[in-house]
Amino acid sequence: MRYNPNPYEIHKICEEYRLGEVISIDGELGGLFNVNLKITTSLGSYVIRVDSGLSQEEHICTEKILLKKLAEDQMPVLTPLITKSGHSFLTVHKRFGQVTPFIQGVPFRFTKKQAY
Repeated sequence: MRYNPNPYEIHKICEEYRLGEVISIDGELGGLFNVNLKITTSLGSYVIRVDSGLSQEEHICTEKILLKKLAEDQMPVLTPLITKSGHSFLTVHKRFGQVTPFIQGVPFRFTKKQAY
């Protein structure tokens, strides 16, 4: 079952990632398994991703290695922010949570052009 962080949890996440004060909780951005919640703070707009509860720490660490490798190879990738304690994730209601800057995009429609 999907889990949306409550306002208190969102405030704590913002503290841990040094995101500034919460101005608004803008709502979900979609996603079949994970919750992707857009928020706006005094320092910008961000996305809090709360995983489905199926991931393990090994999955999150492997994803971090993959994203780092892609960035080193000049591939533009959106990487999770780092917490005050130096981690790329935290725990939200017994699930992994990550934060990235919000980047305006378009819905994926499974076209060859979009995939390219």
